[in-house]
Amino acid sequence: MTPPNYVWGVLLEDQGRVLLTRTPPLDNHMSRLWSLPGREVQPGEALHKALKLEFYQQYALNIEVGSSVYTLDRDAMHATVFIVHDNCKDQLRDGADARFDLSTLPEHILFETRLALSQYILLRGGVLSPEHYTGEIDSLFSALFYSYLYPSLPQLRDIPTFELLEYIITTTPFRKFN
Repeated sequence: MTPPNYVWGVLLEDQGRVLLTRTPPLDNHMSRLWSLPGREVQPGEALHKALKLEFYQQYALNIEVGSSVYTLDRDAMHATVFIVHDNCKDQLRDGADARFDLSTLPEHILFETRLALSQYILLRGGVLSPEHYTGEIDSLFSALFYSYLYPSLPQLRDIPTFELLEYIITTTPFRKFN
């Protein structure tokens, strides 16, 4: 069976904020996490067309799709992330979406989104100084935690040392290296 194919877009406002959306409450690891806007691509549908349609339907924005900044290829899914431009500078509709400064992304963010945004920052010439490495690693670990580890905790309840394991797993993202 062919894994699902997704397309996501990085829309950066003039103020340097990126548009993120909350995933709906689902029964999987992505439930209620922040993510880049995008959708599953239907068989035979072009990636650019799918992304343009998503931004138009969800935000009433007529976007131009730019270059690819990140590609995820796993057994379970394939995803491509593009830079998108709103040439008309349309006003975004209010909703379950928010704009975040790239330096203060939320902790409850989909791991793949955090990876794509880190790649985007580096591709546009951003530099990670040594004092920012630990913060970046912590942010990526938190995203990994909320995307994959935390949702798996109920399946681990039968382990004899579950309480200790749960404490270690749930407090790790809150530590700071500073």
